[in-house]
Amino acid sequence: MAKKAKKKVAKKNGRPTKYKAVYARQASKLCQLGAIDKDLASFFNVSVSTISTWKLEQPKFLESIKKSKEIADNKVIRSLFERATGYEHPEDKIFCTDGDVTTVKTMKHYPPDATSMIFWLKNRLPELFRDKQVIEHGLDQDTITLLGLIDGSSKGQLPTKQEEKDAG
Repeated sequence: MAKKAKKKVAKKNGRPTKYKAVYARQASKLCQLGAIDKDLASFFNVSVSTISTWKLEQPKFLESIKKSKEIADNKVIRSLFERATGYEHPEDKIFCTDGDVTTVKTMKHYPPDATSMIFWLKNRLPELFRDKQVIEHGLDQDTITLLGLIDGSSKGQLPTKQEEKDAG
């Protein structure tokens, strides 16, 4: 009688994971509300490094977090854009005249906000709207020649270090 070969199952070292399949859906909802990895760790009562491990080992968990964070980010982007460009929305105004309550439908208008505009432009077009200006201090050959003609002392070339010492 031949013995059946037993398959060896690789044992994982370390503590068993606390991860449960339902965590992907819970993490998704939290991320749509603006949660970051630190918030997820607090909610699931684990460390931030455990959240990172789950993202590496659980593809559904990672995908749910990515999609939900993108949804939240897009909502903020849309809101910032609306603040920067101005927007309006329907609003009910309630008036009370001589004890008679009247509701009037109106449009509430929000004008463009300069701070939101600046923030948007600095991030979307940093080469045009950054606070720090890069100024080149180098001289091109045409400027050197022009300065030499004005000064009359050089022939359109930068003085050498020795000439600078002799002049000084």
